[in-house]
Amino acid sequence: MQEKITLNLNVVDLGKADLLVEQGFYANRADFLRAAVRTELGLHEATLARLTNVDQLLVGVTHLSRAHLDAVVAGKQRLCLRVVGLLVIDHDVDPALADRAIESLWVRGVVRAAPPVRAVLEDRSI
Repeated sequence: MQEKITLNLNVVDLGKADLLVEQGFYANRADFLRAAVRTELGLHEATLARLTNVDQLLVGVTHLSRAHLDAVVAGKQRLCLRVVGLLVIDHDVDPALADRAIESLWVRGVVRAAPPVRAVLEDRSI
């Protein structure tokens, strides 16, 4: 899964990237930017690993189904979610169930959920 972003670069940096594309190092500007992001993330890999282990972060795609949230509520528990990446809450999860099952929510990335569910969770987002 990918998300689009807008990036402003100064003309000198953009010209340098275009020169590398022209010379065949990258297929296009987007390919150059993806490689630059991966390189930078690689430089901080140890820090990211430490943060995800210490802070018990869920990294990648986290999927919450109605069945999973029903089980959380049935077990008299509430979730404290810390997600880096994508959180998907199924379309059949109603706002009342999300309200009962999710105590707190911290997401660095994207949340995909029905607008009424997102509205219920707004006040508990950290």
